[in-house]
Amino acid sequence: VDSIVNAPGVRATVQQGQGRLATTTFVEERHNAAVAWWGGVALFEHVQRGSYEGHVFCLPGHRGAAALAFGRAAVSWLFETVCAERLAAHVPMWLPAARIYCRRLGLRSAGRDLFQEYFEVEAVSWVD
Repeated sequence: VDSIVNAPGVRATVQQGQGRLATTTFVEERHNAAVAWWGGVALFEHVQRGSYEGHVFCLPGHRGAAALAFGRAAVSWLFETVCAERLAAHVPMWLPAARIYCRRLGLRSAGRDLFQEYFEVEAVSWVD
């Protein structure tokens, strides 16, 4: 997971600034969930009962249609296997491609401020 999150071309879309990110604590938290494929990883942070915040990281060269297929499969897995009820994503305004990805993935915009756009989807309305 760390090698994908910190890969060139991915790191800058995760968080501005320098330094290597470590996901060990995230992955060890028993209520969090993660799923990976050969081109990326999806991390789902447990927020409260039934509710998760999602983060999808795709390597350059594995974006576009393949990333959408992976994202849809990951969200379906979250709802079907983890039994999540709701997924939210908070995307910085300086990442327009990530905001477009959320829309194409099937998340609906729940609003925005100067810094982020907020997306969400509920399991009962998810169509994969």
